Amino acid sequence: MSSNDAQSFLVTGGRGVLGQQICKALNASPLNHLVTLFPGDINDRPFVRNFMTSGRGFTHLIHAAAIVPTILVSSNLKQAYQTNVMGTENIIAEFLKANPDGHVSYVSSSHVYGNSKKAISEATPPEPLGSYGRTKLAGEFVASDVTMSLKGRICIPRLFSLYSDEQSGSFLLPSLKEKLEASGPKREIEIFGWNNIRDFSTAEFHARAVVHLASNSITGVFNVGSGKGQSILNFAKNQFKFNLSNKRSTIDPSATSVIADTSRLLATGFSVE
Repeated sequence: MSSNDAQSFLVTGGRGVLGQQICKALNASPLNHLVTLFPGDINDRPFVRNFMTSGRGFTHLIHAAAIVPTILVSSNLKQAYQTNVMGTENIIAEFLKANPDGHVSYVSSSHVYGNSKKAISEATPPEPLGSYGRTKLAGEFVASDVTMSLKGRICIPRLFSLYSDEQSGSFLLPSLKEKLEASGPKREIEIFGWNNIRDFSTAEFHARAVVHLASNSITGVFNVGSGKGQSILNFAKNQFKFNLSNKRSTIDPSATSVIADTSRLLATGFSVE
């Protein structure tokens, strides 16, 4: 199938921050994509099977549903592995059985990598440092194996540090907002590990990259990020006006750096601007 043929997308996690942006990007495409949100629980195999065999057909699956917050994953590992790994197997297997030769995009994360002083390329061996990263790496394995066994095609975009005003809970941006709201008029806050370096990009940016890869039916693993490192403190300063308190006591003596090498993504024709 060429990228100009009619394409019908099934999107999981379409109600989440990233999923909503993916749907917006698909609907904004001049190619007039057909977009359907998966309406159920990916852990419910009978429902998934019945949905896939209900007569509607899809050319592409963008699987963005996952348990993401690291705190939530750590507090309920069984559910995290069930959703991020076995739920992934459910949705991809039933999608490809019902839509032979379909294209799968499994949205993964930079959490599958360890820390690196250099920009991280797709050839960098995975070394997840936390439970969330391990669930996503396991999801990559099952997604790849199932797709191969059913003769489908798969793309795995590994998203680096995503942020959005729509985020809530334990993510960095809402955590900063919560601290500032509680800080009073002095607007003095502590940021533990403020010197750690990350590759920050908006949810809109990540969604645009995912849709670019999917709508062109590109296969393989791709880092998705700006390719630029920024300290957590500088990121926070770019978002809000505040004073950092207890700077010496909150510095991370073993500061880490997680920056994407985006050369492979750029080679597909994607523009980071």
